[in-house]
Amino acid sequence: MSNNNKLNLLCPSLLLFSVLAVATGSANAAELGAEMRAGYSTTDNIFLTAGNEISDSIWTAGMTFTLFEETNRMLAQIEAVADYLDYDETFDSEVIGALDLLLNYSFIEEYFIWTIQDNYGQQLTDPFSSPNPENRENINFFTTGPTILIPMGSRAFIGLEGRYSTVRYEESLSNNDRTSGLFQIGRRSNEETTYSLNVSTERVEFKDDALQNDFDIHEAFISYNVDSVRNIIDIDVGYTELDFNLGIEDDVADGYLVRASWTRVSSESNSLLLSGGSRYSTQGDIFRSSQGNGREIGGTVDVNNDTTPFRNNFFYTRYDLTGERTRMSVELDWNQDDFKYPERVAEAQDRDILSGRFFIGRDLGRTFFVNFNVTIRNRDYKYIDREDDDLVVGATLGYRFSEAFNMFVSYRHVDRESNDETENFTENRATFGVAYIPSWGR
Repeated sequence: MSNNNKLNLLCPSLLLFSVLAVATGSANAAELGAEMRAGYSTTDNIFLTAGNEISDSIWTAGMTFTLFEETNRMLAQIEAVADYLDYDETFDSEVIGALDLLLNYSFIEEYFIWTIQDNYGQQLTDPFSSPNPENRENINFFTTGPTILIPMGSRAFIGLEGRYSTVRYEESLSNNDRTSGLFQIGRRSNEETTYSLNVSTERVEFKDDALQNDFDIHEAFISYNVDSVRNIIDIDVGYTELDFNLGIEDDVADGYLVRASWTRVSSESNSLLLSGGSRYSTQGDIFRSSQGNGREIGGTVDVNNDTTPFRNNFFYTRYDLTGERTRMSVELDWNQDDFKYPERVAEAQDRDILSGRFFIGRDLGRTFFVNFNVTIRNRDYKYIDREDDDLVVGATLGYRFSEAFNMFVSYRHVDRESNDETENFTENRATFGVAYIPSWGR
């Protein structure tokens, strides 16, 4: 592995442990969650193949960590998971995980804010093959830059935003750097509502010019934003342009831009999120958004390392219910990738992905707890004869010795039905584990 790739893997870990140290020292000021666990799993199809299934056992150790802290000067939102996997027979030991980090620090409250955002996880190297350990690689998407608001009277303002990003892959030759800027003129109609006119541009430059030509994405749009106790609404409507900078005919694609999201918090135990729209995007952007919006962190199985930009039409909704003894969530996610590359060389990857997930957890008294989840996913390619239907069903039964310690047994069944019979597979996996929740994470 090259030094650059080693750095790509090390950087998220350093960020995470730095934040852990700061957060643990100020636990009383932040909302913290943590769990440490160890377990033993057995699977009847470790390679997820259509035939010649190979069984294996896996020793595991891992940790989950969450942090939310908001003060007058700082907003910190962090969700991280890491697992060490030691395979008995098939693969080398590995560490997999995911990080979704957002830090906003106000040097001048409301007027000069610095942002750091980092997303780390795994994605597929071959989107047409099964998601086994040989078909995934690590990716890190890091962004930083300032936001400046200049008051123009009591309610109007001018906004300036600059961002620099790096997208780094463990193996693929898809590394790229991004620079973007935004200019806006806005007005606050009240303390909760803002209107603005916005112009933005983003430049994507690849380290390997032979792999993919650099391109620009330009946007001009009107924004409507509401930030209240019960409702958070963000709506962008306007025009967008994708410029491949090839100097040939039809190297520019353009069209409408729509981005909308609404989070409704009806009570402390109920929340609803709706989001959708149409935009020009990249697989790196999809990777980042797949870790946001309340999705299960690490749920990036449909992201791959292709570097070609495309129009992304999307819709996502999630409902969460958190009661004294019951937890439930329902998700629906639709994405359509429509490639606009000149000469249509990438249209074979045009696809629709529709997925749904249901989770319910219940405390059966003070000691026993049970969880159940089911995920369905349809992946349909437009210009090639390929369609996959995935079903994942899981259940967990646990016993609490105390607030700090519990043990659990879980079962997961995975089933893929594809019109490419060589890609059909099923897997059954059972796990026994123990977990520890430190006092600062309860």
